[in-house]
Amino acid sequence: MKRFFVTTIALTALLSACSDEDVNNEVQQNTVKVDVAEAPPLDTNTAAVLETAEQQLLPQIASLLQLPEADILFTIDANTEGTIPAILTTLRVPATATIETPIIERIVTLLMTELSTIENTDMNEKNIYIMNTNGDVLH
Repeated sequence: MKRFFVTTIALTALLSACSDEDVNNEVQQNTVKVDVAEAPPLDTNTAAVLETAEQQLLPQIASLLQLPEADILFTIDANTEGTIPAILTTLRVPATATIETPIIERIVTLLMTELSTIENTDMNEKNIYIMNTNGDVLH
């Protein structure tokens, strides 16, 4: 029983020696601060071109999918964090739609062909996201 009390007293002394202030100082010393700059806005000309492309491509995509345009969510945007804005496309279709792989490939080819011609932007196939409304990734 004496051994238990001695151990308890020693442990209590050890814990009280280690105050919250010491822990906070240790955390602050091991913290790295990184300043994250906000990405510059997309210039108005490029933004207008992307918006026009979105409006022109939606009917073509709807035709390939054989779905009404109203059932499709299609957006074209750009990530401006790099030196050249990277075009990002998102295509969302109803979960009930059955879309065969060749149709997806045709849509990807259409997007790559049309969007890679936009000046001062970068278009990469990995930036084309096709999914259904359940969140299943199709491309």
